[in-house]
Amino acid sequence: MTATKTVLASLALFTLGSLACAPGPVEPWDTNLRDGIAVGGYDVVAYFDGEAVPGDDAISTEWDGVTWLFADEQSRAVFEEDPEAYAPRYGGWCAWSMRWNQIVDSKPGHFSIDDGELYLFNNEDARRKWARDPARYRRIADRNWAEIELLP
Repeated sequence: MTATKTVLASLALFTLGSLACAPGPVEPWDTNLRDGIAVGGYDVVAYFDGEAVPGDDAISTEWDGVTWLFADEQSRAVFEEDPEAYAPRYGGWCAWSMRWNQIVDSKPGHFSIDDGELYLFNNEDARRKWARDPARYRRIADRNWAEIELLP
């Protein structure tokens, strides 16, 4: 392979890897918010039942300076007992991208529960990649998250 072809192949691989979670705008909070609501208004407790369920504006709570919505009163009560157990890792940003030390928006329908913790992803491809070796990727993403400084 010529040097030019090698460079082009490397560039193509880098570009394809970057597309798994294309960077979006970084919000100035440590939690990924949409209109001031955590996780796009989805019920974080429902994820632990294997479902991405939109929350109800009338069933909310405030925690860590953020508004969280729930599909029902029971989910809200469970969350309020131990919010840290249900809040997504990495502030709800794309876990796969955090593995690459990037802050990328997540989409509520792309998630996994690993070791009893909620991880959100930008797309299904990113979730599938994470699922190949979640323990390894979690160690890397944890290190990166600890070093990231978001705007106040």
